[in-house]
Amino acid sequence: MNINWFPGHMFKTQKEIKSMINLVDIVIEIRDARAMISTTNPDIENLTKGKPKIIILSKVDLADKKVTQEWIKYFKDQGVECVDVNILKSTNIKKINEKINLLMKDKLDKYRAKGVKNYTLRGMILGIPNVGKSSLINKISNNNIVKVGNRPGVTKSKQWIKTKWGIELLDTPGILWPKFDNENVALNLVYIGSIKDEILDIEEVAYKLLGYLTENYKSNLEEVYKVELTDDVGENLEIIGRKLGCLTKGSCINYMRLSKVILGDFRSSKLGNISLECPEDLNREAS
Repeated sequence: MNINWFPGHMFKTQKEIKSMINLVDIVIEIRDARAMISTTNPDIENLTKGKPKIIILSKVDLADKKVTQEWIKYFKDQGVECVDVNILKSTNIKKINEKINLLMKDKLDKYRAKGVKNYTLRGMILGIPNVGKSSLINKISNNNIVKVGNRPGVTKSKQWIKTKWGIELLDTPGILWPKFDNENVALNLVYIGSIKDEILDIEEVAYKLLGYLTENYKSNLEEVYKVELTDDVGENLEIIGRKLGCLTKGSCINYMRLSKVILGDFRSSKLGNISLECPEDLNREAS
């Protein structure tokens, strides 16, 4: 599966981040808790090198809770500040401010020592498309001033936003990298909706997703669809398709319709809390 989706505004955003990084004190990188490896843009590390950074695990309400805790432990062991948040319910949102103050304490103390009491911190929000950047900013600003949508590419330009914490945040469009060399990464980004469905073979994507779910979350599928599944993905497509009535006039499986249902059920968490990657996968990639 060869995916190369790099709209012009993403290239422009990369250049803008590089030119503006010296204007900010801290970087807040948001990743989807369901796919922490795949939602890590390798270019962000280079673009923000040397800046204090907080990693936000977003959409934890959709992820496997056990796996999320493994990621939190992983970052803690690495000495990286991270916060797991449920943006919709505002869970742990205040912890982000606490982490910012912790990382910026020495800098703020220096300004206070010079007599500057009201120094305004500036942060940059970064992440790939559809990980929750705009939703988080709306929560922090306590005002729905940023356009939000459950699809990639909603934010097209940067803007400075004042928050209720006193820090100013630069909201940036989600950026991907020009080419995906790892098929699993590409597929995971499709599953969570960070790449537009229109550029992909949805039936192939749904088949691959069902294969992962069959191997790792079969009981979720059986409970939600009220079926008994096998270890064969093709057979499971047939079983689920007939159970859901995704059929053509000739009583054959309507694979396009079924594919959209499976993807939609995963993205909406109808299939339960599911994670696509865990810290152990980092070791597999390295080896």
